[in-house]
Amino acid sequence: MKKNPETIKAFLRALVKGVDYMEKNPQEAAKVLADTLQFDEKYASKALEDMMPGFDKKGKIDPKGIEFFWKITVAMGDADKAWPDDQWLDNTFLNSADQWLK
Repeated sequence: MKKNPETIKAFLRALVKGVDYMEKNPQEAAKVLADTLQFDEKYASKALEDMMPGFDKKGKIDPKGIEFFWKITVAMGDADKAWPDDQWLDNTFLNSADQWLK
């Protein structure tokens, strides 16, 4: 990230554009998802309905989602306990979204 910050910013801008596209074109997004994952479009549509509210265009992470992630991770034995944020999260681009989204 430190070596190629412009590449990271370009990726994040493209990700935001993808989320925008999915919001504005839910049927097309569901079709692409269904084709890509090879399952019924009605299930793809429902999955997108459920997922889209969780996407934050500035990268904000829902604490409830992270808590749930760690609950599953610990239950599966992949970790003994939830890791502190500074062990897995770099806020560099989260805290500068207003700059790289331009």
